[in-house]
Amino acid sequence: VAAIQTLALGQQFQGDALIDARARFFREAETAGRLQHPNIVPVYSLQEDETTGLAAFCMPYLGRATLADVLDHVFAQNTLPVRARAILDAIATVRDDAATKDAPAALPFLRRTSYVNGVIHIAAQLADGLAHSHGRGIYHRDLKPSNVLITPEGKPLLLDFNLSVEAGLPAWKIGGTLPYMAPEELGYLNGQAQGSRVRHYDPRSDLFS
Repeated sequence: VAAIQTLALGQQFQGDALIDARARFFREAETAGRLQHPNIVPVYSLQEDETTGLAAFCMPYLGRATLADVLDHVFAQNTLPVRARAILDAIATVRDDAATKDAPAALPFLRRTSYVNGVIHIAAQLADGLAHSHGRGIYHRDLKPSNVLITPEGKPLLLDFNLSVEAGLPAWKIGGTLPYMAPEELGYLNGQAQGSRVRHYDPRSDLFS
């Protein structure tokens, strides 16, 4: 089963906005396509129909539960769980027959360990994926729970490199989501308003997020 992300470029944008939207869409697909890691959602192909202005890239379909869904479910219980099985239960609340039909069994570790160890296990995998991305000079710039896919078996994967920037290149525009932005990025918002010069993105801001 595959997932296809589409954008009707010709219908939604015009002029400079079209040029910018097309560049960002293709950059996201090309960036993710260069990152081959078990904890990063891969991109298999990229296509554009010049007649209709429709652009699309294809990824494996791994369900639709995100870390945000897991957190919403867990914190709705008012008390923190004792066992990591609660993480799998949270994933199951985002019912998705297409993803679960042929999905691997839940990770045995998450079935038997504590909730704290389960959280550490997920965080370590995300850190591995982020280290892989940084090692190839690609900084995400928008890490947040909704940009972390959690597969039915409990494996986390980074996705949405739409705002990513490459090492050594200036970050012409501010990127990120306010509640998860590092202090230096928030400070740059004020500096940008005052006309400060373009700077390079600090990859440690990804770690903060």
